Amino acid sequence: MKALIQNGEVRQVVPTPEGGGNPFEVNDDFEWVDCDESVQMGWSYVNGVFSPPPSPPAPTNAEMRRLLLPADSIRLEALWEKVVRGNSQPSDDLEVQIQDIYTQYPI
Repeated sequence: MKALIQNGEVRQVVPTPEGGGNPFEVNDDFEWVDCDESVQMGWSYVNGVFSPPPSPPAPTNAEMRRLLLPADSIRLEALWEKVVRGNSQPSDDLEVQIQDIYTQYPI
């Protein structure tokens, strides 16, 4: 495999052509480097070593709540059911779900 490097970043990974050599000519801003099949676009190449990009940071509790809590429209519908129609069951289930999320991902 060959990795196309620009400014220390892998821009492309392609199979080594039959007979060796580089897949195609590049200008001085780029460099072909031999690599194994694990190397992917976006990896860094520094001092002859390939490295994957760092893992993204874990989501914050606020981000997790935003992902897991029901949309405002669902909460409003549940509130409508509870207050206006006197049907508390859907809202009670929703309140338990919301409380569970806030317990797991506190403010």
